[in-house]
Parts: sequence; structure tokens; C-alpha cells
Amino acid sequence: MAHLVGIDVGTTNIKIGVYSENGDILEEKICPTPFYPDKTGGMYNPDNILNSITEALSGFNDTIKQGVAGLSVSSFAETMVGIDNAGAVICGGLAWFDTRTEAQFRKMQSILNPHEIYSLTGLMPHHIYSFYKLLWHQEHRKSDFNRVQYWTSVSGYILYALSGEMSFDYSLASRTMFFNQHKRSWWEQMIDIVGIPKERMAEVVPSGTVLGRVKKSYAGSTGLRPEVKIVTGGHDHICAALATGVFRTGNMLISTGTTESITLSLDQIPDVHIESMKRPFWWGHHTASGRLYALNGIYSGGYTVDWLLKTLNENYDVFNRCSMPQDVHIPFFIPYLRGGEYPESRGAILNLEGTMDRENLLQGTIAGLCFEMRFVWEDMVNALNMPVKRVVNAGGGSNNRYWMEMKATVLGHSIEVPEDREGSAKGAALLAGIGNGVYRDEDEAFSRTFRLDCEYHPVAGLEEKLAGMYDVYAQLIDDLKALNIKMQHSLNSLK
Repeated sequence: MAHLVGIDVGTTNIKIGVYSENGDILEEKICPTPFYPDKTGGMYNPDNILNSITEALSGFNDTIKQGVAGLSVSSFAETMVGIDNAGAVICGGLAWFDTRTEAQFRKMQSILNPHEIYSLTGLMPHHIYSFYKLLWHQEHRKSDFNRVQYWTSVSGYILYALSGEMSFDYSLASRTMFFNQHKRSWWEQMIDIVGIPKERMAEVVPSGTVLGRVKKSYAGSTGLRPEVKIVTGGHDHICAALATGVFRTGNMLISTGTTESITLSLDQIPDVHIESMKRPFWWGHHTASGRLYALNGIYSGGYTVDWLLKTLNENYDVFNRCSMPQDVHIPFFIPYLRGGEYPESRGAILNLEGTMDRENLLQGTIAGLCFEMRFVWEDMVNALNMPVKRVVNAGGGSNNRYWMEMKATVLGHSIEVPEDREGSAKGAALLAGIGNGVYRDEDEAFSRTFRLDCEYHPVAGLEEKLAGMYDVYAQLIDDLKALNIKMQHSLNSLK
């Protein structure tokens, strides 16, 4: 039986897994994603990421590596990597959440038509997208910018280094804000604004495309056989959707990591208008062949929990001692610690009283994350008029029983949790298998490899109370938006 390598380059960690054809993890390694923080967010060094991956691969069991037939890579989106004529990285690396591109976003507001952007790219203008990152590089790193021969994604760069073939898969291209979803090609008008010749953008291809075999130099340094096929991967959330069966209509994936997202599979480009939604969702090309997706979420899911525990000097065990809220006297936590859908988004704690204690803060924070998730869930599902039949939750946050029980209760829906919590690496491995012909298609790959670990159900007697609190929360975030905008404009005037 063939073995398959799936690599996930995440915001915080890199996970590498070797999987059997049946989806069993034969060996895995996790290491920190090399990152260089600064006051606006920070930068990734793609070469350091590549070195971490190759070093980890070299340490895998040699016997297991001899059975590897294919390899693919998932990664976070938006970050761009610029490569020169010699194949060296010379530009790029801005973290997806970095805020230094807010200046470029503001400059473009009067130039870009958000309706046109959304209808062609599936995205509402926002400073995190690759378009604004390239504008920043063009303005602040002009010399290097002009020397770039090819621009690709983080996943595309790792695959290029291993195979020698340049690519940019549809699912990651869908997060650039200059990929025409209708034509499956780069949108030349937007690329012209940045000042990049079209031929300097890596070729867009579907996920699961065989690029070639691993280069001899990397076969030697990693211990992989030279016959191993390198296959295009995709956006981490959408790779996880593939691994959990969320390419079938009515299936939803909640992916809970540093961020938290919800993904629905679509069979065609959605016919929606941004005016009809409170918080427009994003849509784009799936890693599953011929499918599209609708995606929305929160920028600071697991990040919020980590921030709270650090602030309280606690660890995750504290949730084992935390009870579900029995009355409405808990803080209302607005989890915009890493921003939100408008540039001035900031987090807040409301309804705070001097009688509240540490447990109340924990209750309010987890409830706030669940309320925010329900808000984006309802807006997306209602706009698409697509009932949800099945919900799967992947990612590290699915290990937090307290959070999962609260989430099932607030959403009013049972939630499946797979054995493999980190579905992105497994999704990449399945793409490697599809590219290698190990599986006929996505359906066979999912059917042969999915394993259910547990299922969470709404807590009896708590749904009605939390639903009432959610209604209050939904009103508060509208009021907070006006306050945030006023506050940030006033603070900016003091600079």
C-alpha cells in the first residue's frame, strides 16, 4: 500500500504526517512555523519554513519513507512569495494578519468597486488580501519587487522547491483578490494596478495536479525516493474540508485553530449580493475537483483562548473546572482581538461587574466566540438558502470539550469531531493520493479515510437561555462597530 505525505504550514505550527491509503497516521512531526513578529504583525521567511520541513522529513523512519508515493502541501493564504530568476526568495512573507497594509487599503478605497471585486473574486476588499500586500512591497521594497520573476503562495513555493515546477493552486489563488473565479485565471486589470506583468504570476492550476517528481537534491537530503510525485495542495481550511467530506452539499466544516472558520461546499458560483448580507462571506474554488466553497469566520478563535489563558496565568485544564453559565450575569466578550470585517474592529468586554470572577471571564469569552460564530453562520446560510445537514469540527480547538459543548448549544446543532483533529495535513495527503491515482476521486478518498472520534450535542436546558443572550450580542456588535470607528478615528487624530 502506498504512503502519502501531507504537509500543513500553519500560522503557528508546521505539521507533517505520513498517512496510509486508509488514512491512518504512520508517523507525524510538528514544529513551530518560523516567524518574525513586529508591531504590525510580522513576516514569514519562506526559506526557513522550507528548511524546517526538509529537516523534519529527514528525521522520519526510513522504512516508512520508502513507501511514500506522493506529497502535497497546504498552507495559510494571502502571504505572497517572490522568487528571482535563480529560484531564490527575494520578496514577500508578510503574514496574512499583518496590518501594515491598511495604508494601501485606504488608498484603494476610492478606486476599487467592491461590488465588482466581490462578483469576480469572491472577496470583499480587505487589507489582509494578497493584492494589498503586493502594493506594499511595490511601495516599500521596490528594488526587490522589480527583480521578482514569479509570485506564488507559501504552498506553491514549497512545492516549487521540491519539484522545480512553479504553480499557484485555485484555492489559494481565491484568496488573492485578483483571481477571476469565472475564468479561473488572473484578473489582468487588478494585476496592472499592482504593476506586475501577468507572466510573472505563477500559473494557476487545480489542487491535486501532479507537478513532477521530487528533485534529486531534496530526495537526497530528506530520504524520500526520487520517484515520489509532488502534487499541488491548497488553502489549509479547504484542505481540511476535503478530508472531512465537506465537498458534499449541506456539509459544513468548522475549522478551529488560531482563527476559526466555517466552510460550506457549493456546486456553482453563488448568486448573492453584498447588500443582502450583514457580513458578506467569501467564496472561491475548492480543493475538490469542480467544486466551490463559501467561507466565513473569526480572525481570532484559538488566539482569543490563548490570550485569555496567558492573561489569567492559567492552562487549558481550567476549562475542566468551568461550569456552563446558569444566568445572564456574565461578561459579553467581543472577540475582535485580531480585527474583524472592518478595519477599525477591536475587541471589547461589556456587562462587566465587580462581583464577577475568573470563571465568569472564561464563560463570557467562550460564549462570545460561539455567539460570533453563530452570527457569521446564520448570515451565510440564510444568504445561500442552504440548510446545514452535517457539521464537522476540526482543528486544535476541537480538543476543548467545554468550548465544543458551548458551541453545539449556541448553534443548536450536533457537531462531529474526527479522529484526526488537524485535517489540513490529511487533506494535503489525500490530494497527493488523488494525483497519484491511489484514489479515483474525492469521494473514495473521504470514504476510505474518515474516522469519527466523538460527537457533541446541545446541552439540554441551556439552549433557550443562550439563544436569548445571543440576540443581545447580535445587537451589541452593531453598536460596537460605530463606537470602534469613532474611537479609532479619534485616536488616529492624536498621532
